[in-house]
Amino acid sequence: MAVKSIAILRDGHFEIDKGLMVYLKTAYFGQKYLAPVRPLLVRTDGGSILLDTGLGDVPEKLRKYYPVHRDSRLSGSLAAHGLRPEDICLVVNTHLHFDHAGNNRMFPGARILVQERELRFARDPPRFLRGGYVRDLFETPNLETIDGPGRIADGIDVIPTPGHTAGHQSVVINMGDRRYIYTGDVSPVRENWETGIPVGILLDPVAATESLERCKALGAMPIFSHDEEQWEL
Repeated sequence: MAVKSIAILRDGHFEIDKGLMVYLKTAYFGQKYLAPVRPLLVRTDGGSILLDTGLGDVPEKLRKYYPVHRDSRLSGSLAAHGLRPEDICLVVNTHLHFDHAGNNRMFPGARILVQERELRFARDPPRFLRGGYVRDLFETPNLETIDGPGRIADGIDVIPTPGHTAGHQSVVINMGDRRYIYTGDVSPVRENWETGIPVGILLDPVAATESLERCKALGAMPIFSHDEEQWEL
């Protein structure tokens, strides 16, 4: 099941304080950042795989803090590639925040993989991180847990990258002689990658920094989850 192609998809934008994108960068505090939501489509000989599922139907109480701009939807982005939700055979959630697992229910026929530690954490997060999780969006009957690093398909591996959340994972994709890493929120924007400074929303800043360093050490091309400029590879 070799990897044939990868493509960045779209599922709207949401507003967030730019100071939350780069840890302790006070110059960004108070600036509005329109964060794109970008799942990744990986097409293989054995089927189509989706990395993260985007925003979904964000509850109104959460939209007050993170206003959503519905200029694109995941279903339309898939259709632009000739796919329907039922054509996806496997989904990987980097973590279970509403902007990464919001459309899980769109894929009832797919296996959905998440780290076991992330699922436990998402079901009972500490108060200061509770707002990022919407259980009605991420919790599905076909959600399966994995524990630690591993190969999920030929040429595709997951690696634990905790810090942003307890069980965050990133996805390494080998396609021909090229290696890519879908970073999730270990590095949502290019600035995190280039400076080595992680995202500002964190459970553990030390673990997040170490996770970012491990990702960079792989020598793979990064694919960011919320960078406003990276739309093609």
